[in-house]
Amino acid sequence: MKSGKMIDIDLMDVQHLRNVLKMIVNNSNKHKKLMEISPEKSFEEIQLNGDMANFFNDSVEEYENYED
Repeated sequence: MKSGKMIDIDLMDVQHLRNVLKMIVNNSNKHKKLMEISPEKSFEEIQLNGDMANFFNDSVEEYENYED
């Protein structure tokens, strides 16, 4: 939530879930545009908002490090 309060996904109503998905798509599109403009910009310079985004980013980094 905007207030930073975590809520269970199972307790979200349909409209809230739609808004979450729209936010993810919009953030993804912004990131794609940013990478087209400046592909050398690292992921460390991009500010992540929210626990879900940080958790996802951390899990991707762990996976990439595990592959090496």
